[in-house]
Amino acid sequence: MLPGSTCWNSPIDGFIIYCENHAKYLEIVRQISLPNDAGGKRKLQEVLAVLNDATVYEELHGTIKLLSPVCAALDKVQLNT
Repeated sequence: MLPGSTCWNSPIDGFIIYCENHAKYLEIVRQISLPNDAGGKRKLQEVLAVLNDATVYEELHGTIKLLSPVCAALDKVQLNT
């Protein structure tokens, strides 16, 4: 039994949206002032580290390229069941 239609491509959809909106995320984060509390600063710095890490962005692009044909095939199989 295959899971519902929303389950298969949700991860790759999230990757695609992240890549499409990456510049907007950076712009938003640059406009945010650092929180006064240490926990808030640490969390924001963790987010900034991910956003500024070119490796994360490039790995997601590679993953999208790799998974796109698989996702397309799963969509076809799902439509035929």
